This record gives sequence, structure tokens and C-alpha cells, in this order.
Amino acid sequence: MEEALKERKPFPKREGLVLVEHTSVNPNKELHVGHLRNIALGDALARILAYAGREVLVLNYIDDTGRQAAETLFALRHYGLTWNGQEKYDHFAGRAYVRLHQDPEYERSSPPLKRSSTPWKGGSSGRR
Repeated sequence: MEEALKERKPFPKREGLVLVEHTSVNPNKELHVGHLRNIALGDALARILAYAGREVLVLNYIDDTGRQAAETLFALRHYGLTWNGQEKYDHFAGRAYVRLHQDPEYERSSPPLKRSSTPWKGGSSGRR
């Protein structure tokens, strides 16, 4: 038992960079145990790779409030919806998002998305 509990030094550094991206949670859906599993697995994998001598870049998109959140807020205002507290807020907001995307008028009036030539600089990252 003493041998197993001895502190071990990490392996020698190896060439190359490993990218581990995890924890992209959809802000329009309820959190569940699967999200926690993904956080634990992603972090464990990054730590194992770092211990094995790899340079690891971890990208975590925590509470990634992108286009879905903006469209949800737009839908709430566009349809004049007000939360009355009778249901869970994420269910209420999710229904507004779905309603917007099922609305043929919205789909016709939406301009097509254009790709930016500038890389996105969002999220948080860290090297291990």
C-alpha cells in the first residue's frame, strides 16, 4: 500500500499539443447528470494527458450563451411573453425558442448567416 501511495513524478515532456474541448452546455436545456459526467471526463482526460507528458490546451465553453440565447431573448420580446412563475423558467424559455423556429414568418425574414473571416475568441482556455 505504501508503494501505491508514493508521489509519482510526471512523465517526460513529449512533442506536440493536444486540444481537449469539453463542457458545452446548451443554455436552453435543463442541466442533468450527463453534463457533470462530461465535465469530469474532460477534466480527467486533460490531467491524464498532461501527466503523461503532453502539452494540453483545455477549452471550456462554460455557459456558452451564443445564438440560441439571443434568439430566445428575441422570441420572448417578439411574442410579448412574460414568465408567470407557474413552470420552470428553462421550460418557458425553451418553448419560446421552439415557437420562434416553427414560425414560418421568422424563417422567411431571417437573413442568412455570414461566416466571419476573423476567428472567434470566446470561451476560456488554459494550458496544463
